[in-house]
Amino acid sequence: MVDRYFPIRSGFRWIILDSLLVWLAILSVTPSIFADVELMSNTSIQITVKLFAAYQEAYGQTEMVWELPTGTTASGILDRCVREHPELSQWRDLTRFGVNLQFVEPDTVLQNGDEVVLIPPVSGG
Repeated sequence: MVDRYFPIRSGFRWIILDSLLVWLAILSVTPSIFADVELMSNTSIQITVKLFAAYQEAYGQTEMVWELPTGTTASGILDRCVREHPELSQWRDLTRFGVNLQFVEPDTVLQNGDEVVLIPPVSGG
């Protein structure tokens, strides 16, 4: 049956044809494999949260890496902090946000790999 469609009989040519058919078979399966991986990576993001002043005292560390749902905003980080450490609620309205070394608004949507900084009011000299 193959001879009817590919009447090439040389051994070398059959090897090339067989290799081509194998690659075509692999390519027909591959997109579905990668589609699942892409779908998983689009459902969450990983960010680094840098902590200062009251936030650092509450958590006892200077930074954390969190996995969050796609679409999380800068204020969503603060919401999580307040849920985990209710004593931080006093700073909710006074905290500013930084993402990747830029001040941002609370409704800024975070991207995978972002570095988020919560900046509470500080005093001193």
